[in-house]
Amino acid sequence: MWLPASGCSLSSDSSLGGLRAALEPLRIEPAGAARAEALAQAAVAAASVGATAPEAKVAQISPTAGVPGLSGERILGQSDGEVLRLLGKPALRRVEPPGEMWQYVAGGCVVHLFLYRAERGGEARVQHVEAALRGRAPADVAVCLDELRARRPAAPTRS
Repeated sequence: MWLPASGCSLSSDSSLGGLRAALEPLRIEPAGAARAEALAQAAVAAASVGATAPEAKVAQISPTAGVPGLSGERILGQSDGEVLRLLGKPALRRVEPPGEMWQYVAGGCVVHLFLYRAERGGEARVQHVEAALRGRAPADVAVCLDELRARRPAAPTRS
């Protein structure tokens, strides 16, 4: 059985309800190239009418805009098949009955999912989630899960 590493984590244990609520997702929007592109377009548009572009009013766009965030709360209880659909194949999978640890890495985030089977032959389900920044402090589970989703290719749609 695994002991949680230091870092930010969520568990399906109901006694941690307050902690889980405090860790609900905070969406962090990237400010890099998308913001620079939007500022450049605003400056060109403003120059064409003789005005200056108001830098503070340019919106930042998330790479996962329109896609619901994947919080640690939402991933708890998901089956192994659903996790594979949402996040893809883990970078590392360690099996130690009665559980499994799946590790996902995206950018600076490392996410560990701990799955257990309720009964022999049943589906493994996520019972605990941890996130940490590579070699640094704890990380927000929701931010890391969203980063993983943003890096995963879109699933094909069925018609």
